[in-house]
Amino acid sequence: MSVSLHATYFAGRLATTLGYARMPLDVLLRRIAAKSPLEASRRAAAQLAPVVVRCEALSSRSRLLPDTCLYRALARFALLRSRGADATFVLALPSGGRGDGHAWVEVDGAPWLEDEDLSSMHVTFCYPPAPARTFANPAQRRAP
Repeated sequence: MSVSLHATYFAGRLATTLGYARMPLDVLLRRIAAKSPLEASRRAAAQLAPVVVRCEALSSRSRLLPDTCLYRALARFALLRSRGADATFVLALPSGGRGDGHAWVEVDGAPWLEDEDLSSMHVTFCYPPAPARTFANPAQRRAP
């Protein structure tokens, strides 16, 4: 099963990279989200976490796929949704307007496998859509 999940991650990483080059982000996310019914999010996320960590370590050494937070978040979203997790794709900018934006995935409303400090981020886009919000204390909002 682990080999299959690794292959699914890399196939999703490639598909989302190519899809993002050809279609608007909201259309790509809608297509990904429509592929499977949702089930136990935390359990699915916990099972997928070690696979994603290994795959991203390999991906970061490859020059074949872009290695930015956007492409990692797209691949994470695709893998989580393919396994029935209720994941949310999030884009945000720093609240003060200075600095780089960031993309991540949430499971059950908490950032998943996220090391970035999100305390100064203002959410500008999420899929599926949710009310605008910022993270007052991201350390309390971590998912496994």
